[in-house]
Amino acid sequence: MKNAYFIKLNGEHILDDIFNLVNTIIYSIHTNRKIIVFNNDFFDLKKMNTYFKQYNILLVNKKTTQFKINAIFYGENDNVIDLTDLLKNAHIISGNTYLSNILVNDPSPNKPKQLYYNYSFDDNEYFEIYDDYIEKDIYFDIKNAYEYLDKGWIDTLDKKLFDELLEHIYFMSYYNSSKDFKENQKKINVIDASKYCLNDEIIQKIINEIKIHINPNIETFIICEDIVNNPIIQFMNDNNYTYMVNIKNDNLKENQLNDIITSNLCTDEFIGYFDYKKCFGSPITYFINKNINCNKKMIIE
Repeated sequence: MKNAYFIKLNGEHILDDIFNLVNTIIYSIHTNRKIIVFNNDFFDLKKMNTYFKQYNILLVNKKTTQFKINAIFYGENDNVIDLTDLLKNAHIISGNTYLSNILVNDPSPNKPKQLYYNYSFDDNEYFEIYDDYIEKDIYFDIKNAYEYLDKGWIDTLDKKLFDELLEHIYFMSYYNSSKDFKENQKKINVIDASKYCLNDEIIQKIINEIKIHINPNIETFIICEDIVNNPIIQFMNDNNYTYMVNIKNDNLKENQLNDIITSNLCTDEFIGYFDYKKCFGSPITYFINKNINCNKKMIIE
């Protein structure tokens, strides 16, 4: 399908999926793709599509979308045959195929012909034209469509556009742990103590920033995977800092997502790790730094 791009978001953590999705959107903008189809459990596609509409991009949840084949015709000009019912049951026309070699009825023998394909995702209608030679697969059953495993980092394709799009990634409202904070809490700090920050040099730099900037009596939210063996949490315990962490479960993506959403409550100080010159560090810090408004941000390089 010329307009649709099917992807599989299978990262271990939610930041893997976020970065892959953003790079897929960039790729689709650059290659004039209009639809990105994937199994979605986390993203608020309605809200995201409102913004991405300016780029003529539609994000589609493969699990819930209503895909409909409206019409498929083959031939030249007005001399065509209706293949809608036939190809609905075919599921796919494989790439590297001449349609004239696989179809029994030829409406215009020895003349150039085209395939006209009209389909819809929910209420969004698309129309595609193919020459007799089919270069890439055409899908009539999206459940069996090949899903690309796109990988990408911040500067893989277009860093400027990446940064813009990253600010418009939204999540389903039921992923939110912020209720655990006191309702009257006016100041909240956030520290990225995730696995990306846990080498000896970065740990010490984060602890130094905590000593200088974090008031022990102001509640601090700690982003982490392991509560028990985290050296930054151990420092907070040893020095009587007020802090909280989200309760963890066996779903790594949900854990990281809840941490990211809770970080939006940061009003005072944010401490994280990312080297912007080398474009290396914690993707959590990078994402949060783009999406929160707080009093001060200390980004360790």
